[in-house]
Amino acid sequence: MRLDNLTKEQADICDVIWNIPDKEQFRLVSRTWSPSKKNMAQTLMIVMIQEELEEELEAMDSYPLVEDLLIRLKS
Repeated sequence: MRLDNLTKEQADICDVIWNIPDKEQFRLVSRTWSPSKKNMAQTLMIVMIQEELEEELEAMDSYPLVEDLLIRLKS
């Protein structure tokens, strides 16, 4: 995954996020962070999820859910 134009702090937070295995561990790691750093981490997680989904979509050559929806709409 590639995220462009991150600050050093944001890149460091992304590194931490990638190395955390689960939500509980994230809570433990982030409990000493400031509210703004926690918000930034949550925002970065959303961006990372969206980027992952975009990569999955780019790899697809058909879209069965959309095709099914279009068939239903036409009938």
